[in-house]
Amino acid sequence: MRNLGLETQRYYLSGDLTIIPFGLDQLEVSPETLKRILGYLLAYFRKRGDKFALYAVDSLTLLITGLQEKDTLAFFSDVRELRERSGLSFVFTIHPYSFSQDFMVRLRSMADVHLSLNIREVSGQILKTLQVLKVRGANKATGDVITFEVEPGFGIKVLPYTQVRV
Repeated sequence: MRNLGLETQRYYLSGDLTIIPFGLDQLEVSPETLKRILGYLLAYFRKRGDKFALYAVDSLTLLITGLQEKDTLAFFSDVRELRERSGLSFVFTIHPYSFSQDFMVRLRSMADVHLSLNIREVSGQILKTLQVLKVRGANKATGDVITFEVEPGFGIKVLPYTQVRV
């Protein structure tokens, strides 16, 4: 985070930022274990809802790739219900190539916001793009792709469109 120009140590030390590693490499990962972990995660969200307003899970891919689609959809349905009831915000990262296109369409339909992060090489330059694919309740606007670089010590630098053109 420091390399991105975001100082988070103060928040971590004060308890306003919590990082919880899953440690899946140490577990025998069966579908039952994964369902149980998702249940614990949901219980944590419910229990700590008054402490934090935003929860981010990076990455949820390992926890849902071994599950049946109905179990994954049930988890997201529970998260959505919790969001609607409590006003909490959730950010989940998922590697889309780990799942079928049909399943990803179903997951995206449950989301309020869908962003896609890509890395591309253009004329020998590595570019990162963030594309806004969906924002529930928003009108479709132009300029929905942001190109940026990460500069250690400086942070995230948004590149002007003219600098990105080939």
